[in-house]
Amino acid sequence: MTPLKGFWCYVHDDDDFEDGRIADLARRVAREYEMVTAEPVELFLDRDDIQPGDNWKARIDESLSSVAFFIPVITPKFFLSAECRRELNSFADRARKMGVTSLIIPVLFVDVPMLHEDNPRDEMAVLIKSLQWVDWRDLRSHSLQSPGSRSAVTTIGRRLAQANDDAATIDQIPNTVQTSSHMEGSLSDEPGSVDLLAAMEEATPKLTSIIQGIGTNVKGVSSVLGDGTTRIKESDREGGGMVGRLKVIKSIAAELVPLCSQIEDLGQQYTAQLHQVDSGVTLLLDQLPDEVKNNKESAKMAKDFYSSIRYLAEMNVSAVATYEEMLGSMSVLESLSRDLRKPLQSIRKGLTLMIEGKDTIDSWVELIRE
Repeated sequence: MTPLKGFWCYVHDDDDFEDGRIADLARRVAREYEMVTAEPVELFLDRDDIQPGDNWKARIDESLSSVAFFIPVITPKFFLSAECRRELNSFADRARKMGVTSLIIPVLFVDVPMLHEDNPRDEMAVLIKSLQWVDWRDLRSHSLQSPGSRSAVTTIGRRLAQANDDAATIDQIPNTVQTSSHMEGSLSDEPGSVDLLAAMEEATPKLTSIIQGIGTNVKGVSSVLGDGTTRIKESDREGGGMVGRLKVIKSIAAELVPLCSQIEDLGQQYTAQLHQVDSGVTLLLDQLPDEVKNNKESAKMAKDFYSSIRYLAEMNVSAVATYEEMLGSMSVLESLSRDLRKPLQSIRKGLTLMIEGKDTIDSWVELIRE
């Protein structure tokens, strides 16, 4: 019997804080499904399924390409994890194309305020809000053996049973699409390679401009923080004590708000632009090898396009390396004062959105190489 395959997506720091309860919950869900259906299930849990020496990202991508359902464990840190966001977005794109978004079953483990907003700025929050989640917020303080926890696990198991039925439908969809797209005499409204090249030519400078805009604002943030450090030292020399420090920090926070808000907005623009372009780029790179053989104009345009993608990738790699280092040091700053937390959380969101796009751009470069 072929087992149902699923993917458990969570933040390791959250699981460590919960003493492994999130991973234990995943294992209980898998056993519950087998109990209520008498059918096997393979639940990809990276702490169990990735061995030392494995290429972890390749193993995850391999699993995502074959799973029938996806369970993200939602906490505030989930939205700040570039890898969790990438995994969710990857599966959601596939599920949307197949018309089976019910295969995404979020577990709301910790309350996230933006999920209560009418129009969240974060597109991942918009996606989660559109799905029927399992509410685990009140169960966090209960044992996994408690009646409430066991009942909630049963609920997830039943939804997975329904997901199994949906998974059977998925297998039929690709064949249906392939047959209809190759019907003799059918007309296609898909854009040609020149159309796609023109669209990419327009979109690539926008992405470049957004990356530059984020960089400009990040430099502004660094300048404010550097100046603030100097002012704190001056306050200490003048005997200002903690009250003097807090006064300076409040001033720093006020200066950071517009810069950090702009970075968050640019991060949203970056993600929207990137996802809009991605499918077109992939299709374009698939079409061009045959097109350029017989069309010198397309060949020249393709060469220019390839160059712009490589330039974009190089710029992105350099920026991401800097921003990952910056995010790593932010927890110290956030612990200094609550006044700093809000603007720094904005910059964390914006930079995380940019960092998660790196794999998409890298995949374009890899396709070009191939």
